[in-house]
Amino acid sequence: PVDSGKSVLCNYLTSCAVRVGRTPLFVELDPSVGDIGIPGSISVGVVDAHSLSLRERLEHVHPVSFWYGSKSPTDNVPLFQAQLTQLASAIDQRFAHDDSTASAGFIANTSAG
Repeated sequence: PVDSGKSVLCNYLTSCAVRVGRTPLFVELDPSVGDIGIPGSISVGVVDAHSLSLRERLEHVHPVSFWYGSKSPTDNVPLFQAQLTQLASAIDQRFAHDDSTASAGFIANTSAG
């Protein structure tokens, strides 16, 4: 649902994981938000203590991003699905080469539509 607090919950869970020493991946699947990438893209990035600001916002994350070019995933479903497949591949590769991130998992923010 729209404005149900998905982004806030994802940021909170990510912050909690980092505070206990984990380094999770934050996956931004809502192209309208741009928490770790620019609006119009889907992104994934490792979050650690250096990535959180004093306001518990995600900053200084160096994401892998795929430019989708729209704020709604339904505007071009075949392109969104292709980029989602590429993003999943990037996540798999990261987990295969980084045990600490693999054990922390990922937190995904999705869009309402």
